[in-house]
Amino acid sequence: MSKIAKIIKQLREEAGLSATDLHRRSGLSLAYISKLEDGQYDELALRLKTAKSLSTGLGLTLRHFFERIGVIEGNDNSPSLYLLKTALR
Repeated sequence: MSKIAKIIKQLREEAGLSATDLHRRSGLSLAYISKLEDGQYDELALRLKTAKSLSTGLGLTLRHFFERIGVIEGNDNSPSLYLLKTALR
């Protein structure tokens, strides 16, 4: 299981959600969520739209979701946040 898969499952459990609940709240298929949590997807292949759907389903802002899965650091001046902001322009 990948690091992101473990964190997404942990976030879902912390929110008190089942995989079915997350499916309903995020609009993502139950099969996708199950495979994602099982680590069957390349963790670098998480699309922005999917990340947004997951963050919404988990009740998190997209920024907080990215911080929790380790894509960006909480520091506004971090190089990773700068690169992400630049890529999203």
